[in-house]
Amino acid sequence: MRSLVALFKQKYPEGGVLRICNLFNLKNPDSGTALETFPKIEENKHMMTPMESMDFHDGPVIVATGGNVHAHPKLEEQLRRYIAKTPDDKLYAIVRNDDKVFAVEKAVPDANGLVESYHSSYTCSYGNRTIWAE
Repeated sequence: MRSLVALFKQKYPEGGVLRICNLFNLKNPDSGTALETFPKIEENKHMMTPMESMDFHDGPVIVATGGNVHAHPKLEEQLRRYIAKTPDDKLYAIVRNDDKVFAVEKAVPDANGLVESYHSSYTCSYGNRTIWAE
């Protein structure tokens, strides 16, 4: 969390509100284990955030899924919905600049409506640094 706050302070030094939306509502910091558990509980009505609850309030939306979103079709579909709901000029992804530096930059969905992006838990840890590209 502190890394994300520091990242946003680069772009918005005057402050604001940072809202983090999880792709699915499973409380497990280990994404590998969470993805193994997901098929067993995916039908739970509280597993995905209802689209009517998703309001980005015209703020920037950073897609930060890492590669794991492709592990399950329902996760891909939920991400596709989030991306489709985001105005084009507000959609961002985290990309690699060099060995230890990543950047938040404007994103364009691919032909499948998805965005490839690194996850901030990786890009803000392990000696890595994340900056705003613009």
